[in-house]
Amino acid sequence: MTADIAAREIGGSLKVESGFSEWLNADWFPQRPVLLRRDEMEQQFPSIDRTYSSRVQPSYPESGDAVLERTGTAISEVAREYDGVVLVVGHGATVYGSLLRLLGLTFDETSRILGEVHYCCLCKLSRQDGGWHLDLAADVSHLEIRSGGDRFH
Repeated sequence: MTADIAAREIGGSLKVESGFSEWLNADWFPQRPVLLRRDEMEQQFPSIDRTYSSRVQPSYPESGDAVLERTGTAISEVAREYDGVVLVVGHGATVYGSLLRLLGLTFDETSRILGEVHYCCLCKLSRQDGGWHLDLAADVSHLEIRSGGDRFH
């Protein structure tokens, strides 16, 4: 799990936020996916913060609008609760939903800014003058091979 590796490298803890989970699209998952139990996750990923409870829970099946709303709500909760640096690890829907909510942009505006969202791309936002500023948008300069992934549809 990418988030576990990052947490261990920076000496932080991993807060498993279900609001940032995969888009539960019925076309991809004909049945509700079976997730690891919490104790299984804690055993497999030692950096998990055992005291953290997810703020948002996904529902199945989930439309594109619903996942954007879910991830937007999750980032709002996390941003409200934590003042310092927060690293969010997720896929396309997490990126889009988070940016839509924090920047207050439309989906089309966000798509134009991001372009293609490659695997392992980085986005960085900072709080400025009571709002949010996008400092880094879908950056892949740290990767040797810059392919894979696509737009959230």
